[in-house]
Amino acid sequence: MTVFRVGLTGFWVLLAVAAAAATPRAIGLRPKAEAGDPVAQYQLASLYVLGEGVSQNYPSAMMWYRRAAEQGHVESQFNLAMLLEKGEGTQRKPDVAIEWFRKAADNGFDRAQHYMGAAHWEGRGVEQDFSRAIEWYKKAAEQGYAKSQFNLGVIYSQGQAVPSDLEAGISWFRKAAEQDHSGAQHALGVAYLSGEGVERDLPTSMGWMRKAADQDHPAAQYQLASVYARGDGVEGNEAEAMPWARKAADQGLADAQFQMGVAYL
Repeated sequence: MTVFRVGLTGFWVLLAVAAAAATPRAIGLRPKAEAGDPVAQYQLASLYVLGEGVSQNYPSAMMWYRRAAEQGHVESQFNLAMLLEKGEGTQRKPDVAIEWFRKAADNGFDRAQHYMGAAHWEGRGVEQDFSRAIEWYKKAAEQGYAKSQFNLGVIYSQGQAVPSDLEAGISWFRKAAEQDHSGAQHALGVAYLSGEGVERDLPTSMGWMRKAADQDHPAAQYQLASVYARGDGVEGNEAEAMPWARKAADQGLADAQFQMGVAYL
């Protein structure tokens, strides 16, 4: 069975969007920020993080994020937590960071809810608690956050900390896959290839695998190469298999590198 992992990935949110809108009026933001406008404070902080229109300055970014965060601005709460966790512009303060992540999550911010899910799953900054992790993942997933949907798919399909429930797992994978989450697309491809949790359907499997492979998902690229090489439900086609194997090998996938090595013996 293919193993998919629950994990935590990069998170910075909305900085580029905020900066793109704010850069032409960076000077005009400061009076609004100093007057207490949380949106202006957030936008100004984002400019300092990116160095857009102003010199990059993490301490100034932290100051403005904090002012907005203290007024309940959730994106600022989240980004302030990121600065504190990473130690950007300050000494790393994971204990303080987790409280800001929690505030943003309690205020309904999906990325913060996903972060809290991952933190509880891994026991990072909080006590490890799988049930609490799943609760946070569900909060984010129900708002449409694809990374949480994918992680729930992994948890339910593999029975990690819960009884195995392939139907639920496939349902969450599908929600994430429909939002172009490559890992979920690969997972659905594997499910339709093996017939686990769904009726075996090679065309559907190949469709999802190709969507993931087109996003440079190495396991999906290797899976496509293997299906074409074996002729598993499709006409065997080495010419079609080799480019996919090469793409996966170029990304460091060991099985694909081995297949390429054998091909050149």
